[in-house]
Amino acid sequence: MLKIIFKNLWHRRRANGWLFVELILVSILLWFIMGQVVSLTYPTSQPVGYDADRLILFSFESYPPDSEKYSSESDSAQAMHKDIERIFNKIKLRKEYESATIAVACDYINSSTVTISGFHTGNPGVDSVRKGTFVLNFVSGTDFFETYGIKQLVKNSDRSLSETGKDVGIIITKEIADSYWPGEKSFGKGVIKEVTEQGDTVWTPVVGVVSDTRYRSYFNTYSIVFYPYELNEDDKIEEFEVIARIRPGVKGIDAAYDAFQWGVKELNDGNYYLANVKDYGTIIDAQEAHSVGTPVAIFKILAAFFLISLVLGTIGTMSLQVRRRYRETGVLRSFGASKSQIVTMLLGESAVLVTVAFLIADLLYFQWAHKYGLYQGFGSVSYNMSDNWITNFGVHFIIISVISYLIILLTVIIGTLLPALSLSRVNPVEALRNE
Repeated sequence: MLKIIFKNLWHRRRANGWLFVELILVSILLWFIMGQVVSLTYPTSQPVGYDADRLILFSFESYPPDSEKYSSESDSAQAMHKDIERIFNKIKLRKEYESATIAVACDYINSSTVTISGFHTGNPGVDSVRKGTFVLNFVSGTDFFETYGIKQLVKNSDRSLSETGKDVGIIITKEIADSYWPGEKSFGKGVIKEVTEQGDTVWTPVVGVVSDTRYRSYFNTYSIVFYPYELNEDDKIEEFEVIARIRPGVKGIDAAYDAFQWGVKELNDGNYYLANVKDYGTIIDAQEAHSVGTPVAIFKILAAFFLISLVLGTIGTMSLQVRRRYRETGVLRSFGASKSQIVTMLLGESAVLVTVAFLIADLLYFQWAHKYGLYQGFGSVSYNMSDNWITNFGVHFIIISVISYLIILLTVIIGTLLPALSLSRVNPVEALRNE
C-alpha cells in the first residue's frame, strides 16, 4: 500500500502542488498560534503554590476630609495605626476565620501592582545570567505564610517565618534557592544589599525558604523574595488590605458576601471603611481574564479560523479531484480493491502530503525561532527564572511541533475522509463506462 501511495503522490505532484504550498503556510501559521496559546495557558493550569480556595481579601479605604463621615481626630498616624489594629483583630478573632494577615500598598499575592528587583549573590557565574525577581513585603507577626498556606521548607528556628522581624533577612522561594545556589544549601547564604563608599559589601541573609509560589497565576515563574517589615508609626496609611483564611466547609464566594455584610457594620473604625471583599478565586479569574483572556481568545479564534479553512479547503480540493480520480478508482475496484483499501490509500496520500509539508514548515519556523527566540508567556522577558519546558528552547520547540502536527494531521484526515468514502463507493462498471 505504501508503494502505491508514494507512486500516486509522485505522479500527481503537479496537481497537488498548490495544496502542498497551502499546507506549508497553514502549518507555519498554526505553529505560531499554538505556541502562543500553549505558552499563555500552561502556567494557569499549574499549581499556584498556595491555597487560594479559602482566601478572601478585605479592602479598606479612608474617608476624604470633605466627607461627612470624616473625623479629624482619627487623621493622625497614631490614631490610624490603632484603628488598623482594631479592624485586624476583629477579623482575625472572628470564628469563621483561621488566620489573617495585613497588606499595605497592595503588597499581597495577586495584587494589581508588581515590584521587581535584581539580586546579586557575589558569584559572577550566577549573577551574569540572573534576571529580576518579584519582591513582596509582608507585615511581621501577622501569620502571612500560614494564611496563604505557603509551606515553610527551611527556617532558622522553631518560630514561624511570619514572625521574622524587619531587617533580619529575606525569605525566598525554592526556585530562587535552586537558581542562585544550585546544588548548595541556600539557608545562611545572602544577597548583596549594598556596597558602601568604602567598598564594603553589606549582605542580606537568607533566613528561610518556602515552597514555590506564583505571584500571579499566569506568570511562568515561582520567583518571589519576601521581605518582613513593620508598620511605621509615623506613616499615615490611607488604604490597606486584610487577607483572611476561611475555615473548612465555607464556600469562598458565600463567605465573601457574608463578610461584606458583616464588615460594613462592624469594621468601620475611625476614618476607615470597608470598600470591598473578594474571594481569591474571583481575583485570580479577573486577572487571568484581563491579562491572558483576551490574547488567548484572539489566538483561539485565529486557530479555529485556520482549522476550519483547512478542513473546508481540503474537502473542496478532494471533492474537485474526485471526478479526476473516478476512472482510477474504477480500475482499482475492477482489479478487486476493496472500499477500505481505497479509503486507506486516499487517507495515506493525505497523511504523507501533510507530513512532508509540515516538516518543511517546521524547518522554516525553526530558522526564525532560533534567531528571535520562542514566546514564553507573560513575564518571560525580564523575570523568568523557571526551568521548565517553556523556557527550554529544544523541548519547547518539540512539544509545540508535536501538538501542531497532530492538529493539522487530524484536520486533514477529517477533511479527506468524507470525499474518500464517497469515492470508494463508486461502481467500477459505471466509472469505466463514463470515462
